[in-house]
Amino acid sequence: MNRREFLNRMTFGTLISGGALLTAAALKIPVPQTGFAARRYNLGDINKYPLNHFTFLPEKNIYLFRDRKRIKAVSAICTHLGCVLRRSDAGFRCPCHGSKFNDRGAVISGPATRDLDWYRVQQEPDGRIFVIEDQTVAPEDFLEI
Repeated sequence: MNRREFLNRMTFGTLISGGALLTAAALKIPVPQTGFAARRYNLGDINKYPLNHFTFLPEKNIYLFRDRKRIKAVSAICTHLGCVLRRSDAGFRCPCHGSKFNDRGAVISGPATRDLDWYRVQQEPDGRIFVIEDQTVAPEDFLEI
């Protein structure tokens, strides 16, 4: 085999391989993903969370707020670069780059440009509460208790 034949075969093989990969990718698009599991966290009994207080849950990276009538959950992850937020007098602050958010999760000062995510909270008949991290809600959408 001479050099020209070798290069022709390599070019042809590359085109066939690329076409096969594109075809496989195109066929995979309409197929629903299997194995998807909603990130639903059991937070236990509602009464273990103090009233009128944001409770930080480090294993879930969320803050849970409860008062006499409602409970809601907000992400503790900064929308700038993903650092874990800390509570401050005004709301939340990022220890990495200084972003500040109010108690509603709205950006007060940057570098973050997007508000914090609020998650759906559900309560089971036995009193246990669950945070569903895959379902974001508006800050005013809270669980009435």
